[in-house]
Amino acid sequence: MFMKSLSGFVIISIFAATECKPSTLDVGNNCVALYLKDQKKLEEDFPTSVDIDASKCRLVMPIIIKAFEAALCSKLLDHKSVKADCVVDKLKSEGALEYMLMQEVILMTKGLEEDDMKMRIEDIKEKLRNIFEDAAKVCESDPTYAGLFDDILEIKNESLSVLRQNYCFTKFVIESKLIDVDNIEINPKKIATSNIDCQTLIKNNRIEREKKLLDTLKTRNLSKDQTQCIIDKFQIERAFDSNLALEVLDQLDITLEEKRINREKIAKQLENFIKAVFMCAGRVSGNHKAKNSSEPISIMHF
Repeated sequence: MFMKSLSGFVIISIFAATECKPSTLDVGNNCVALYLKDQKKLEEDFPTSVDIDASKCRLVMPIIIKAFEAALCSKLLDHKSVKADCVVDKLKSEGALEYMLMQEVILMTKGLEEDDMKMRIEDIKEKLRNIFEDAAKVCESDPTYAGLFDDILEIKNESLSVLRQNYCFTKFVIESKLIDVDNIEINPKKIATSNIDCQTLIKNNRIEREKKLLDTLKTRNLSKDQTQCIIDKFQIERAFDSNLALEVLDQLDITLEEKRINREKIAKQLENFIKAVFMCAGRVSGNHKAKNSSEPISIMHF
């Protein structure tokens, strides 16, 4: 779940970093596709939907990849059972980061047949599963990755607390119309819901993620003004809602085309927040400014 939402952030962020047009996700998607073609991970005739400035894409992609690596490492470091440094080095050397981005590109590419898309995604998942399992063995690390990559590793966590959380998250996202689907079953496991306080669960999760974002910001070379600016935009632009929608979307039993359409919708909602992060981090207050152009991207893994 974490991986897909983060790689989605990376692709959307390319737009903010390059100020490309016409479409955030189209430009970002095609920039990543170009990068993957250069890395021989995608075939040269893989379809693209818009014209892009190839030189600008090639200039910004190393920055984006570096930020992706940093965010992944930071997330793994949150879990003591995962030997993050060793694992990330292994994932990088085996091309796992490129496969993660490739999955996002395929899911967001218009015009691919559903069967073709499913076949490509399953092939990527198998490659990633082998890489993750091998990395855990070599690094003598937690083979479950603390639940961060259950989708890839095909681990089903069906504890009551997780099922309740999934129910509340799905209910919130659907009722808030963050995702457009018809006749979706928000309680597929048929758990008892009468005693679940979804409002409090969502509120606490929102507070927890905002605190995590604030903790991350405090480790950056940002002024108090820059930090508060980002926190304010996080709330104003409903970034928590959009990020939650991305996570829920991946779990829904709908077609890949329905997921693609909804990911586009969520990307548009995230666009204002991500551009605001670059704006806030670009503010100069005294001697404070972002260390480098990847910093705004590296903070967006709350």
